[in-house]
Amino acid sequence: SRRITQPKERTAMPDRVVDYQHATLAQAERVVLRNFDFVMHEGEFVYLLGKVGSGKSTLLQSLYAEIRVQEARRAQVLDFDMLALRRRDVPQLRRRLGIVFQDFKLLQELSAEENLDFVLRATGWHGRAERKQRIAEVLGLVGLPDSGYKKPHELSGGEQQRIAIARALLNRPRLLVAVFLFSSFFSIKTVSQPDFHELSTFRLQIPTLTVIIETWVLS
Repeated sequence: SRRITQPKERTAMPDRVVDYQHATLAQAERVVLRNFDFVMHEGEFVYLLGKVGSGKSTLLQSLYAEIRVQEARRAQVLDFDMLALRRRDVPQLRRRLGIVFQDFKLLQELSAEENLDFVLRATGWHGRAERKQRIAEVLGLVGLPDSGYKKPHELSGGEQQRIAIARALLNRPRLLVAVFLFSSFFSIKTVSQPDFHELSTFRLQIPTLTVIIETWVLS
């Protein structure tokens, strides 16, 4: 009898969320990063480390089109061609990624829930019940299910950071860009190898979320 063997299945590589090849970035006509490659795959969790002035912020700003890619063999973010990106397409790109800024940029006169609702309404969520459900989901994901009524000044710095992260997750982004996060929620010093996967998904059951955090490590 003839023996038939099944071919081994090939493990598919995760999709490339960011793909820069031979890219050059500049600020105010000053070249900051020249001829570099940078790739992130779906589900990766990356710390971007370096000294002040080494180009970390410039790289992150290019991901959400705050600055343009000056030249590259290839420059794609979330399937957008960053070399051909038009100004009118920038809001569409930014709706598909989440951004957490160092100062959180919460509206001080609004409660946490109202801050989140403001973003949902601004990005086209019209149903009140749907918005309320999504707000409850993201507050639960960041561990603050009962803090939605509080205004920013009633929250600790770490809690404000979590609200900012919740806001960034509202529209279910594929890429999360976080700038200068220092609290224990992202503390490199507390990350052990067994806990890395848990941290990389924020304990949120979002295994496909790609995360890049800009920070530095003091020696």
